[in-house]
Amino acid sequence: MMIGLVPLSVLLLEAAIMYAAFLLFEYLNMPKWTVIWVVGFLSAFQDMSIDPVYVHDVYTYDGVSSGQWNWLHNYAGSYFGIPFINFSGWIYMTGCYAALILLGRWLTKKYDNKVIGSTYPFVAGIVNVIPLFAFSFMMHSSTPTGELVRLIINCVFPIIMMAVYWKRMNPIDLKKDKIIFIIPIVLRLYDLIVGFALGITESYIPITVISVIHFAYLFYLYRKAKKAELVTQSRLSAGVVN
Repeated sequence: MMIGLVPLSVLLLEAAIMYAAFLLFEYLNMPKWTVIWVVGFLSAFQDMSIDPVYVHDVYTYDGVSSGQWNWLHNYAGSYFGIPFINFSGWIYMTGCYAALILLGRWLTKKYDNKVIGSTYPFVAGIVNVIPLFAFSFMMHSSTPTGELVRLIINCVFPIIMMAVYWKRMNPIDLKKDKIIFIIPIVLRLYDLIVGFALGITESYIPITVISVIHFAYLFYLYRKAKKAELVTQSRLSAGVVN
């Protein structure tokens, strides 16, 4: 299923990842201006185990060996076969779209306009091309080292911001937004199963390391949510008794 030269499955995958990251950002309760980098980083972090699997999951089509997708822009010393600029691109593609979504919500509330409210997600997708091209130009480098330096900055900055505003985090409503856990866990498990089952050795390190870090973070969020549930239930019970 193709849209031009882009498989629909890729777009759906990106949408699911960005959706979960955006919902999580709302619970992190951070300043709105951080949305570009935080949502972008959370989305790119998911992709750091996806790409090593798909790029090295190679099949032969019409006599030509090809991965699930391929990079024309490639070089030695990349991220397990993926150019560093790919992940910077993910950060700004998903992050800028998230920022435009917040802008659309604000405009809808400000003008109380149903047309804006029903169309801004689609308009944001079109408008997102502008900042994406702008940031892609800024992220481009003639050397792999330059791309790596930019990627490190793009990742370290949101991590620092998440640490700074750590205490502002609200517990996730597990009944309402359990999708925050379902999407990343399913995708991680898929990467692990496919990577090891097919013997894609190039993916072993990234899918293992990234998955361990991500599962640990999700477990922390889950524990925090369950603790909040218990506190709420305890207060309700006390109220009923009184």
